Amino acid sequence: MSTQIPFDIQALIIEKLPIKSLLRFRSVCKPWNSFISSSRFIAGYTTRSQQHLIISYRNHDDNQLKCVSLFDDDQTFDLTVPPLVQRKRVVDSSHGLLCMIDTIDEFSEIQTVVLWNPEIRRSIAVAVPNVVDPSQQFQFGSVVGFGVCPVTKDPKLVKITFIDDNEENIQSISCIPFQVMVFTLSSGQWTTLPSTTNLPSKSIQFDGRQTVIGHFIYLVGTDCSAFNDEVRTLIMSFDLTTHEFGEVDIPNSLHHSYLDLSRLRESLVLLHLDYILHKGVVHVWMMDDGDSKAFTKLFTINPRDAYVWGTMGFRESDEPIIEWTNDEMDGISALGAYESGFGLGDIEDLGIRGNQDSFYGSCCYTESLLLLDDEDGRIIRLRLDYILGKLELKIRLSETKPGDKMCMKRFEPGVNGILSTSPTCLTATPQALWLKTR
Repeated sequence: MSTQIPFDIQALIIEKLPIKSLLRFRSVCKPWNSFISSSRFIAGYTTRSQQHLIISYRNHDDNQLKCVSLFDDDQTFDLTVPPLVQRKRVVDSSHGLLCMIDTIDEFSEIQTVVLWNPEIRRSIAVAVPNVVDPSQQFQFGSVVGFGVCPVTKDPKLVKITFIDDNEENIQSISCIPFQVMVFTLSSGQWTTLPSTTNLPSKSIQFDGRQTVIGHFIYLVGTDCSAFNDEVRTLIMSFDLTTHEFGEVDIPNSLHHSYLDLSRLRESLVLLHLDYILHKGVVHVWMMDDGDSKAFTKLFTINPRDAYVWGTMGFRESDEPIIEWTNDEMDGISALGAYESGFGLGDIEDLGIRGNQDSFYGSCCYTESLLLLDDEDGRIIRLRLDYILGKLELKIRLSETKPGDKMCMKRFEPGVNGILSTSPTCLTATPQALWLKTR
């Protein structure tokens, strides 16, 4: 571009270019490279490209993870999965980033999260801390939620620890240590939310079903404090800007149902999986104009001669994309578009096959430049220190008291990771807290 054109005019032109052109044009000159690679440009860039679904599934032949990009015109494009992830499970997508959770090493079970931008082929990994208090004799579980703050464009992870035990033990514990931890990519650190904030009740358990819409992460939970031995299904929200939790007021008829979450026209969708005569059908409910107290039932996914395993997302025409199977497919599922009519609906077969119950959809995926200013393949690890001649893990936390006794495992470096040896107990310093893998 001519140097006679003022740079601010050049910048306006650059802002309207598609991502693939931006990646090429960084090599034109240093000013363009600096401008396109700047954090301000990356955060403010919006693409006009068509929203689409990214579907992941396990190939039936070799059980390998496959990812495809699915557009409304049924075009599909295979995506190359980054090498950072070995055993993968998709959490969600937000602002062009796909979040995938993995276990790095089968011996230490150190969990890591991979943030992947498939459009610019860049990914980073974040180690997830697993903090335990040996004085608590309970079974704990945890889930990791993901979303990009729409105000700051800062990717965030939220790790929620819950009591995975019977109701009697749940009632006997006063609080859950390190119940909620938040990671922000801009700081590269995990911090714990103080117990004074409105954290989820200690009786609530989570299983990882989530979706992110706007500045909220929505998570499916079950409240084990319900009477008559009946757990209550609920939807919790986590605000990516204020780090506060809330509960969504869902219809009473859904409180004892199996629910999954999705998104349609930037509104929360509840997917109620119902079993009728050994056949799975899905009732679709949508939140009304962002009102967390009002839901409307849209339709029921009830295909002819087929069983619905899950709903991946929706086309712009509101048609759901589903994983389905039938008696003749013998352990294989297919991807299809559900075309509803009066009574039973028909399925448009999209020609993609995979292992049963292995499909996952990323709702509406929008391209972005997030991670462009980061190093591809970077791993954000827990801090390493040498204690007593052994390599051990620790992480800085916001709530650490001197003298706190915490249990951990001792580690030695291995060829492909960190291999655990014998467990030990150490004392926390004012600056750091020792971690334990499970």
